[in-house]
Amino acid sequence: MWRKKIVLTCVFGLLITIGGYVMAQLPNRVPAVSGLLEIEQPDGYKLRIYLCGDEHNSWRMTADGYLILADERGFYCYAHENCSGEILPSKHKAKNEEDRTKREERFLERQNNNAKLKFTIRNDYEK
Repeated sequence: MWRKKIVLTCVFGLLITIGGYVMAQLPNRVPAVSGLLEIEQPDGYKLRIYLCGDEHNSWRMTADGYLILADERGFYCYAHENCSGEILPSKHKAKNEEDRTKREERFLERQNNNAKLKFTIRNDYEK
């Protein structure tokens, strides 16, 4: 009788161990909010952005796919890559496509071929 209890206890313990291992392998990332959001810049400008990624790795981009980063004043600015390969906020505040100046458009044209700075908008962002 006691051997049966030992065997059942060992089997039960093995099942719990295997179950815990399987649960640990399941995806546990929480995706960013999908869909276009409107945020307010410190000067009151309303900017449309996407939040991308999950709790481990996330980024923000404009509605047309340009990477944006907050600068030291709290403004979201278009990202640029410096000569060391670091991605930093530029001096250009992010704007919606219809509000950009010619100077900002020329700056963004230079970013178009850099996969770190310009993203293709996928359908899952357009919900």
